[in-house]
Amino acid sequence: MEASLRVGPRAETALILAMPWGHAPRIDAVRARHDPTAAAGLPAHITVLYPFLPPGEFAGVMPRLESVVRRFPPLEVHLTRLDRFRGDATVVYLAPEEPEPIRRITRALTAAFPGYPLYGGRFGDAITPHLTLGYLSSPEEVHTVEAAAAANLPLRFRALAVTAMRCPTPADPAWSVLAQVPFRPGV
Repeated sequence: MEASLRVGPRAETALILAMPWGHAPRIDAVRARHDPTAAAGLPAHITVLYPFLPPGEFAGVMPRLESVVRRFPPLEVHLTRLDRFRGDATVVYLAPEEPEPIRRITRALTAAFPGYPLYGGRFGDAITPHLTLGYLSSPEEVHTVEAAAAANLPLRFRALAVTAMRCPTPADPAWSVLAQVPFRPGV
């Protein structure tokens, strides 16, 4: 299910629910060792839409993006269990206790921007909100990551905004924040 957020040949953006930096240092440490996006500056997060448009087009859609995001109140995210995607490598992730509020955000964004289905449409309409811990190739790595993460559950954070991130390119291999789009104020 996981579509890796890695360096690509063309510039694009990602819309995420970012866990505050330093909120879970042990989880950050696991990601630093096992998720290459962490080393490139992508914070621990749950993706709500990727890939999204090129950074140069971003300013032109801000009013529509703000209109969609402000329909939703700030979100209490409770990550309560470990799970895995399987593919070329095993992807271990933290799953939210209540995934439906995150799915609603993704559905609203993909409805407002139909040219940008989640993960490029690679998984159809399936939406599995998750916080990736790592891309792992051996059972030993899986066990180590799961043990380290399990000791830190449940993990809670409050998402006050959707964060727009500029994805790395070969010319600029670091993630960077383009914008914070706040959820509905006053909640």
